[in-house]
Order: sequence, then structure tokens, then C-alpha cells
Amino acid sequence: MLRSLQARQQLVKFSQQCYTTQAVAATSGSSTKLSVLPSGLRVASTNENAPVAQLALLVNSGSRDESQSNLGITHCLQCTAGLTGSRNTAFLTTQLLSSLGADLQVTAGREYTLYSVRCNPHDAQKVFTDVVAPTILGAKFPWYEINDVTSRMKYQKAVATSDPCFTLMETAHKASFKGSLSNSVMSPDFMIGQHTSEMLQAKFNASYNLSNMVLSGSGVSHDGLIDIGSACNGAEGRPHVAQMVPS
Repeated sequence: MLRSLQARQQLVKFSQQCYTTQAVAATSGSSTKLSVLPSGLRVASTNENAPVAQLALLVNSGSRDESQSNLGITHCLQCTAGLTGSRNTAFLTTQLLSSLGADLQVTAGREYTLYSVRCNPHDAQKVFTDVVAPTILGAKFPWYEINDVTSRMKYQKAVATSDPCFTLMETAHKASFKGSLSNSVMSPDFMIGQHTSEMLQAKFNASYNLSNMVLSGSGVSHDGLIDIGSACNGAEGRPHVAQMVPS
């Protein structure tokens, strides 16, 4: 479990570095490969022969991008991941991931929102194009499901704030920065339950563009990762994929 956590953290750093020209130069002559698709999506691969496929779609938007009118929207987006979208229902998404032996996790930070999935390398393209991509890029935020997210946000905040290390880091960060840079990764109490479908959709439309994302992975060939990234191209930057029906 510790190894998987470390690998995920390395994948986060790797994805963030792909935004810099220094990282592009550093990848030349190494096993790391980087491509930029016509949609603007950056595709980066490393350690292609890993026994487990780990894919990460990093959205370059976090709590630092929140305004006073939508504080906590990043935390809410993290909690609404996997709700009913334009292609799959929340129940179907869960069943498909389970049937394919895939593990999807969503992490929200100050600088990014990360969607990471682990699965069998042979199923990586099917998992991402048929389940993960529609879940992320086809989100619709139905109001009747958003109401159920409030308890999840409260629980996550209660667990986080019970950790003295988290409280210390949050306090130090707030003392070190002003304005939106000082925003917490957790929603303030007065905003929990106040985020509407319209607020979430507006944030989604502003930040969830392919040109604002990096798709990185290990355990998958670079060409295979490009095919996965290309499947995210469609009308209005949404994935155009065939929905998989479990047998």
C-alpha cells in the first residue's frame, strides 16, 4: 500500500512537470516520452513495462483558483466525482470499474485536481475510454445527487482536521499567503451544502478543458496512451466513446 501511494505521488509530480519547458528538455534521451495532441492535451508516459497500469488525468486547477463566491468548489468537485453523467449513471460507473478490476481515486489540492486509476495493463484503454473519461469529462452534476454530497464533504473535513499535521500545515499556509493563494483544500463550513449544479457546471466549463490537462501513465506504451488521449477528443472537448455494457 505504501508503494502504491509513493508511485501515485511520483505520477503527480511527473504530471505537473510536464507543464514546464525544462521538463520537456529533460525527457529527451530518456525513457520518458511526451507528446502534445491537437486538442492541447499533454500526454506523458514513463516506465512502460510496469506490471500494473497507473493512469492519471491531472486538471491544472485547484483551490487557489477559487473566488470568494465559490470557495470550496474544488472540494465539492472532488466529492461529486463519479456521479451520473452524460453517458453513465453513478451505479453503472461503479459496476464497470468493479467488473474490470480498476481502482479510481480523486485527489483535490491547491494547484490541481487529480483523477488516478490503477488496472490491468491489458484493460487500460477500455477502462479509461469507456468508464473514466466519460465520468470526468461528461459530468452533469444533477442536483438530486449533489444534495447527497454534503455528508461526504463534512466527513472528509472532520477526518482531515482531526490530524494535527494537517491543521498545522493549513495554518502555516494561511499565514504565509494572502488572497486566493491562502485558500484551504477543504471547503469552509459555511459553504458546505451551498454549492449548486450551476456553480459546479460553471467551474467545470472554465477549467476542465483538454488544453488545461495532462494525461500521464506508466505500464502503458506511449502510443497506447496517445490513443487513450485521442479518445477524449470530441464535441466541445468531451470524449466520444462507445459505452460499454457489462456482460
